Amino acid sequence: MIARKAYTIDLDRDDAQAIAFGTSPLDAARNCDQWEGDPEDADPIRAPEFDQWADQGCVPMRAMLDAGWWHSCSGCERQLCAEYDDDGDPSEYVDDGDETYCSRDCMLDHYAEIGKRHGCSFGVRLDASERWPGITVTDSSGLRLNALRIQVGGVRFTFPGGRFPVDWIRGDNTVLVATVDVGAWRQFDSPQSDGAMTGEKVTLHATT
Repeated sequence: MIARKAYTIDLDRDDAQAIAFGTSPLDAARNCDQWEGDPEDADPIRAPEFDQWADQGCVPMRAMLDAGWWHSCSGCERQLCAEYDDDGDPSEYVDDGDETYCSRDCMLDHYAEIGKRHGCSFGVRLDASERWPGITVTDSSGLRLNALRIQVGGVRFTFPGGRFPVDWIRGDNTVLVATVDVGAWRQFDSPQSDGAMTGEKVTLHATT
């Protein structure tokens, strides 16, 4: 099996670039969601410094910033870079799946604004992020039903120290956690002295 490698691709708009993974330059272009043209017209350039994230399929924001890249905040469109400046503190940046924010407050404000327009799906992302600070939401849906068959929305997220995603339906006092992550989850969800965590204990449904 041929290993996938990292490539950078110029997007031909606003000096923007993307990182894509593939077994060849053409394969990487085909896998690049941001490339809007014919894959054969792209000019992928090898980026071996990002090869370690080939299996994950995306490069963490912090790694990209440390490599000299910059992002635009998905909430306020402020430019984010690796060094502290008048526009923001890198220690406060939040990487939330496909979105990047200059701070947690900016992320929550963005969720709230989108929630007003699009309803349940973004609302559940907001609720999960407020309940468990530090998580990275990877998927959300406004179509999940609770035990009473009421549409409440569900969310999937990763958490620091965990190996696999966690599933939660809004309003439930249970989460679905992989067996190998039960210990890490209990530690993550334990009460914190600064009040950042809710401290509310949840019943764990362990799964493989």
